[in-house]
Amino acid sequence: PKGKGKGKKGKGKGKGRIMGTPDVKVWVGGLAPEVKWKDLQTHMDQAGKSTWVEVHSGKNAGTGAVVFKTAEDAANAVATLNGSQLGGQSIIVDAWVPAPKQDVVGEAPP
Repeated sequence: PKGKGKGKKGKGKGKGRIMGTPDVKVWVGGLAPEVKWKDLQTHMDQAGKSTWVEVHSGKNAGTGAVVFKTAEDAANAVATLNGSQLGGQSIIVDAWVPAPKQDVVGEAPP
């Protein structure tokens, strides 16, 4: 029997290969369990050329990450695909940014 179908073409191999600066990446949530990275890629390519697509499993199931060629494509994906339908349910597409600093205790404005 074949493996799980991961990393056949050298893409998708290994964790932490999500390259690029945060401004070319988007976070995706609300993914249906049957959505595969290829489905997500096809969907995301409506907004711009994606260079890397990952659908997470395990405790992060239902989320994914997409890296675009340019920051404009990433911003366009957030603007146009957030709330769009994929796999029969609406998905969340959000900018890939570290946790906002204002949530740190003691950093709140007076």
